[in-house]
Amino acid sequence: MSNPLYTFPAACEQTLRALARYPERTAFSWPGGSITYRGATDMIGRLQSMFMQLGFAPGTRVAFLTANRADTWCAGVAAQLARFAITWLHPLGSLDDQLFQLEDSEAQMLVVDGVTFRDRGGELAARATGLKTVFTLGPADYGADLLQTIEAAGSATPRNFAGPDDIARSITPAARPENPRARCVITANMAASPMRSWPTSKFRTRRVI
Repeated sequence: MSNPLYTFPAACEQTLRALARYPERTAFSWPGGSITYRGATDMIGRLQSMFMQLGFAPGTRVAFLTANRADTWCAGVAAQLARFAITWLHPLGSLDDQLFQLEDSEAQMLVVDGVTFRDRGGELAARATGLKTVFTLGPADYGADLLQTIEAAGSATPRNFAGPDDIARSITPAARPENPRARCVITANMAASPMRSWPTSKFRTRRVI
């Protein structure tokens, strides 16, 4: 993209820059634990390295079903750095709504919070036809434990591979099979310029700037 307005760092790269400024500060805390900016950066690097070794093409959609967790936030950043697009499943959505969101976003990978959504994650893994890989946070019999996988992989330095035209997020707002809405995609430089998204559904085709 030649327009200089769109040559700012991608949103995920700006996240790395923000984390690098104060490495010893606490980034996230929860009952019984916390993680610093440096620790979050390390986790992002491990996750990105693992994602890139899976062999998925740039633009692959990664769906998340999770409670408010530091590790899944890190996984979302890591996926974007690896040129994947993320979509967040509504945690209170019905099974049918979440299946529709997976189909609508064309998700090939699913990351499930195995503590909060263990049973629902199993239902999605069994019924979603487009999924090729399922990871869980915590052990479950329908996916690989993401935290164990990155622990075995060792440390890695995160690096941004996303360009300004790469899709960072795919959003299906309030969509149901019987009441479809336009799916919007947001490019990787969304934080560096006015939000730019493109509805991709046949129901609305205008460009939003």
